[in-house]
Amino acid sequence: MLSKCIRPTNKGNRFGKPLLRKNRSIRLFGCLASIQIVIYSGACQLQAQVPSKQATRSFERESDIETYFKLEDVPRWDGGYLLGYLGNLSSAPTIYSISRTGKLEQILFTLKDAAQISLNDIAASPDGEIVVVGTAVSADSRAAAFLARVSADRTRQVVTQLWPYFPSVLTVTPDGTVWTIGQLKDEANIRVISKDVLRRFDSSGRLLGSKVLEVRGTHLQHLSFLRSSRSLVGWFTRDGQYLEFGLDGAELGRYDGPQGIEDLDSSQWKNFSLTLTSDGEVVLAKANGAKPEMFLLDRSARTWKPVTLPEEQSRPWRRILGADGNTVVTNGPSGRLGRFRTR
Repeated sequence: MLSKCIRPTNKGNRFGKPLLRKNRSIRLFGCLASIQIVIYSGACQLQAQVPSKQATRSFERESDIETYFKLEDVPRWDGGYLLGYLGNLSSAPTIYSISRTGKLEQILFTLKDAAQISLNDIAASPDGEIVVVGTAVSADSRAAAFLARVSADRTRQVVTQLWPYFPSVLTVTPDGTVWTIGQLKDEANIRVISKDVLRRFDSSGRLLGSKVLEVRGTHLQHLSFLRSSRSLVGWFTRDGQYLEFGLDGAELGRYDGPQGIEDLDSSQWKNFSLTLTSDGEVVLAKANGAKPEMFLLDRSARTWKPVTLPEEQSRPWRRILGADGNTVVTNGPSGRLGRFRTR
């Protein structure tokens, strides 16, 4: 099965001709017998008490998915799938997706001449495409940064070389536009020219817009959260600022995160997770031992309102993996995925 490669506008780099070429191969594999997937149904309704004047929220538990899957990296729920990758930093990492019904798909992701591939982030489009960003290095040290889109039927991939732009995180909006945040380097890959660069690409890989975002802090953004809803895009920076944008790229607002979040080291930061529901509700979670905390952004008050889930009704969960429409998807022990519909 062949794929299409979109040629970059720059002709090369200091390592010579670009690493990415035409005729990418993509090899598909079926379900692994060692991975068990069980669906649990449930109709538990949870009342989430929100302090202050904000109305009481209702979280209704939907079916759970038990994957019994030991994950190397934290996966992401997006576009109706649990998405992630195994064997990263190899010549052929495996991209996996698990559907709402527990169907597992695996894709061996390869790029011609790539001795090592590093996938930075993964997302899905509303049409079922899988989108990844990352970097690749050949055996003779030629390097490239790329954006790859795997078609919904998994028979074709479109690869766009992005050098000297290095994306860290991505999301896909309802119209299929890919949003990324990353760094712009010089052609020699020695100096960072601009950090916190927002770039948007259409379904063919064509650049739609690029701008540098002025945000506080000096952390790299590979642990930040870039998410989208039906009408906006949200970015929670590594230093605890939350920015919102319209689908045209215009900035709509900025909000500070919960107090103290800007001073966290990497191990502490990994306790936080964030998602954006289809209706644009921002849900932030903090792992805190056996009692994780959840917050909702109150835009009018410019604060994060804590949400309390009754302990006797809620099954254990550790972090938010994403949103499926207005359903918040969490993970817990043994890979169990919990689903909470907000209303």
